[in-house]
Amino acid sequence: MRQKLILIFLVLSTSIAVAQTDSISEVISSPSAETVMQDSIANSTNTQQFIPQKMMLTQRLLWGKNGLLRNTTANPEDEMYREMKIRNKMITAHKFLGYATLAGLASECITGILLDNGKNVRGLHSGLAGITNVAYFSTAALAFFSPPRKRGLEKGWNKTKVHRILSFVHFTGMIATNILGGLSEHNHSMVKYHRIAAITTFTSYMAGTIVFKL
Repeated sequence: MRQKLILIFLVLSTSIAVAQTDSISEVISSPSAETVMQDSIANSTNTQQFIPQKMMLTQRLLWGKNGLLRNTTANPEDEMYREMKIRNKMITAHKFLGYATLAGLASECITGILLDNGKNVRGLHSGLAGITNVAYFSTAALAFFSPPRKRGLEKGWNKTKVHRILSFVHFTGMIATNILGGLSEHNHSMVKYHRIAAITTFTSYMAGTIVFKL
């Protein structure tokens, strides 16, 4: 029964990840506020064109036509510039916190290996897991809730799409790692699956970071 519940939870989490990662790569590669505003003003003829049609569900809640944080009474150009300044700050924080998350994941893998080899580092490993979880999901939240970009991405296969796929992998892997980690405390047979999920999460996250540096 427990395994079935875990499977259902992973399927639901994966569905959410797919819905969000369809657009999350658009969040990462962001031009400056000034560039976006100039391009959008030049190509727009009414207020609604400043609001992109494609955005994440979390972004639509806050920054859609009637979003909770959108100032609908402001001048459209001023509002767009304000949103882009907010976006640039959030994405900058997203990138730096992403590096901290990568370091946390690496530390978890190292202490996990030491733990498997009989070293008494369970407390350290658990502490790092808590810190890394906070960093990871804070990093994701900065992307999920930032104002959407105002122009589309280039079509075709590119590093942004690769990053999107890898985001899907490590998002799912992060959830699986946490679930399997909890189960392994009471069922030693789950340790190997926890290890596989952790390594998959780390390698896909690291690859996703490297992709945007190429």
